[in-house]
Order: sequence, then structure tokens, then C-alpha cells
Amino acid sequence: MKNVYLKIGAVVQTATVLLMGMNSCTVRDDYPVFERKEEIIIEDIIPPDNVISPISQKIKDGTSYFKTFLIDSTKIVVTGVEYTHLRFISDIDQKVSMHIVEVDRSKGDFNIQALSPFGDYLYASTQQLPEMMKMNERLVDSDKQLVAAIVGGTIGTSVAGKPSYTYVQNNRIITTNTLLTYPAVGVRKSDKSIRVLNTFDNLVYPVTPIVAADYSQLISGTNWMLYYGHEALYSTTTKVARTAIGFTPDMQKIYLITVDGVDAFSDGIMLNDFRLVYKALGCNSAFYTNGTTSNALAIKSPEEEKLGYKLKNLPATPPSISYAIGIVAKK
Repeated sequence: MKNVYLKIGAVVQTATVLLMGMNSCTVRDDYPVFERKEEIIIEDIIPPDNVISPISQKIKDGTSYFKTFLIDSTKIVVTGVEYTHLRFISDIDQKVSMHIVEVDRSKGDFNIQALSPFGDYLYASTQQLPEMMKMNERLVDSDKQLVAAIVGGTIGTSVAGKPSYTYVQNNRIITTNTLLTYPAVGVRKSDKSIRVLNTFDNLVYPVTPIVAADYSQLISGTNWMLYYGHEALYSTTTKVARTAIGFTPDMQKIYLITVDGVDAFSDGIMLNDFRLVYKALGCNSAFYTNGTTSNALAIKSPEEEKLGYKLKNLPATPPSISYAIGIVAKK
């Protein structure tokens, strides 16, 4: 919670003009005017919270990265989808702000949807995530609704705005890539099942190349964190704002998570720590999609009169992104 307080600094100026004589006194036209100065001080006030939500407790119990609970809040987006904003102190005594969407597929019909700017195939374009969700509504089956979304993976340089790796939207193949080690998630046409695709290490865990035509939706990520229970370890200690997606072994729960940063409000997160969060939630597959200035997570929000969707993380500037991973639910 961020509260803004205004502290008024009084600037005291004393000017004494002593005019002696019989005539009336006057003030020079160029005499300076001294105004009161206003100093804006932003304080991050976190009220006491003695009730920790079950999902926050899971993360706290499951990793040493989570040191001290500060505050959390949870809301139901639709039945089977919960959004939680969690704030805690990390193991290096820094504040962390984390946004979590838990999709419980045992409680409803949920699947993956590829999202693009303006609900079209204009990949040289970008759009803020809530607006993108609104513009993609027409691409979703009439009996379904978009309930949450996160930023997708990296974009290429050969064709501005197009995804770097294999990308399929509504049965239309936009890009293909033969690299086997990038992470991806797809919806298989034959049975509409969600599949985590490619491999962390093709020499140790070999896979065959993705056949894009087999998928109705397919979106890539950037870095593996968990690959079917195997951990991807990184030497980098860089902490930035990051977004990721993870899946439990039975594929019944999907976790969309974004971490704010890097400033006094939130310290950002390292890939290794993000992996620990997903392990604590019971995921065996998870990958980092994107972050820094592209960090984005949004949910369906009936309170938003204009769009119906709201960006939940706290970037310095709301990012415009090239594509996204959406979650659709049957109405």
C-alpha cells in the first residue's frame, strides 16, 4: 500500500521596510514575492497484517528467500482463479512486492490463449496489456472469457515486433524456430490439452522439434527455471522486475507471477529465487517470460469501467508489449 503525504515546509521570510517621513509609504514594483514551498514525501506505510493467506504461507514455508511476512490481500477473479498481492522481507532484508494469479483447473474449464496487439496480426505494434486483453476479446470463443494475462517472451529483431520463437495464435502460425531449448507452452489441437514444450538440455533430456501445426495456441518464454522437476541454475545474481508462469505436475494448477522492482518499494528478483518460489508452490515446470520495462500482469476487473481489465503490478511506466499469454475461462 502506498500512501502519499504532503508536508508543507514554511519558508519564513522577514522583510521590514522602515520609511520615515510625513509622506505615505510605497513598495517597489520589483520587490520579490516569497511563496510557501510544498515538499512531497512519499512514504511506504504497511499496516500490520496478522492473517497470512494460504498461498503466501506456502511460499513462506517453502523457501528461505521469504524471511518476514508484511501484508497480503486476495480476491477471487472468477471461480477457480484467485489473485494475491503479497509483500514480504527477503533473506537479504529487502522489501519484495509479488503478484500471484492461481488458476485451479479442477474448479473450472481453463485454457491458454495467445494475445496480440489490437487483437490482430500487427506484430510491429505494441499495446498495454489491459488494452490488449480488451481488443482480443473478439478472438475468444463466445462461451469463454479472458480472466488473466501476462507478458509473453522476447521479440525478434529480423521482423520488428514478432516473437523470437515459435508462436501460434488461433491456429495461425506466426513464427517458427528450430531451437529446442527455449521454453514454451501450447494448446494441442487434438485434445485441447496444455503442454509445456521444448527442453532445458537437449543432450540430457532430448526432444523432437515442435510441430507448430499441431497447436492452436503456442507462446514462448525466455528462461527455464524448472523443467519437469529438474532445476535450471543460474550464476547471475541480477535482480530485476520479472514475470513467469508455472505448472504443477498434474497440470491442474497454473501460476502467473510478477515481481515488482527495482526500487525501495520492491527489490526485484533473481531467477534462482524465482525458481524457489515456484518449487514452494508445488510446480515442476516453470519459466521466465519477460521483465524489466516489459513486466506485466493483468486480471479481469469489473470495477474498471473502460476496459474491464486492470494492470496489477506497479511499473514506473505501464509497458506496451508485443504479445501475451492469456488465461480463458468458460463462462
